[in-house]
Amino acid sequence: MLWKCERRWDAQNITKATNYITLLDQIQQWRAPEEKVCIVTFNYDLMLEAALSTVGVIIRSLDDYIVSDKYKLIKLHGSVNWARELETEIDSTAASHPYGVLYEIINRASHLNVSSRYRVTSAGIHEDPLNKLAQWRLFPAITIPVQSKLDYECPGEHFEALRAFLPEVDKLLVIGWRGAETHFLETLAGALKQDIRGFVVAGDLDEASETISRLSAAGIKGGFSPFGEGFSNFVVNRAAEPLLKAY
Repeated sequence: MLWKCERRWDAQNITKATNYITLLDQIQQWRAPEEKVCIVTFNYDLMLEAALSTVGVIIRSLDDYIVSDKYKLIKLHGSVNWARELETEIDSTAASHPYGVLYEIINRASHLNVSSRYRVTSAGIHEDPLNKLAQWRLFPAITIPVQSKLDYECPGEHFEALRAFLPEVDKLLVIGWRGAETHFLETLAGALKQDIRGFVVAGDLDEASETISRLSAAGIKGGFSPFGEGFSNFVVNRAAEPLLKAY
């Protein structure tokens, strides 16, 4: 469903422009040569992967998400084109059609032994990830976000790259995140070593202020400015520039 929605939206987006591409263009304009950027998302779609190609980061494998010394992308709740290998043998009598395998995996989901070995099942929205799920006998690497969740759905190497990056962070841009995942708030508070300057972008000022309050309550120190007119207005008005210019 997620893959089909994004593919249909992309087919109607004639210009191929997105807020992510615009924001990355602004970041690239003001980023100092030695300055590093780490993008963390709880979304499953591939729009960020596509946007990163505009700043020279091409993502085709799991290593590509974290190998760049300029931009890293961490998807903590998994991705529509990620899967994990199964330890359980799948021998479907309906295997002549990919959906026969998929239905068996669904029916046996509660009894499957799912490994921590991740694979990328497609390189982009024009390649159906379900075909590889069936061909390779894989389990989708997507997790439903809950407030008290203690685990992430991403390769261990990705999370370790994030942990190594966080002590260097002195700017934080929060877009559309309510700050409700306590586990990630604890991760941030435990790893950030500097006072943080940042923006919190939300649909209205009340939402942005609530997120700032949660960041502060979690022990994240610094100063955050609320922006309550949505992501599109944030990038169109180039509202991030005061933050991006500050070295």
